Amino acid sequence: GRALRLSCLIKILVIAMKVIVETGAINMIATGAIAKTAVMATVGILGILIVKMVTMVLIVGILGILIVNMVTMMLIVGIPGILIGNMVTLVLIVYLRRKPYNR
Repeated sequence: GRALRLSCLIKILVIAMKVIVETGAINMIATGAIAKTAVMATVGILGILIVKMVTMVLIVGILGILIVNMVTMMLIVGIPGILIGNMVTLVLIVYLRRKPYNR
């Protein structure tokens, strides 16, 4: 009877050892996976932030360029516009002043 009990105990011990080893391995894998996912998450968040920064810079840059273009266009259009306006006003003033003489 004792031999059977011993063999049973040994079997149970072996199974227990196997279970402990397996669970240990699973835990190791799990912790590794968690660590990996954590690293991936941090890297991912950083990546997203960097991408957002880049997109923001691009958006701001494009807007800035557009605004600068608008301003330059306004200036380019504006200066001749002012000149034309001055010319027109001068012509009008001259025309209005000369009109009485024609009568």
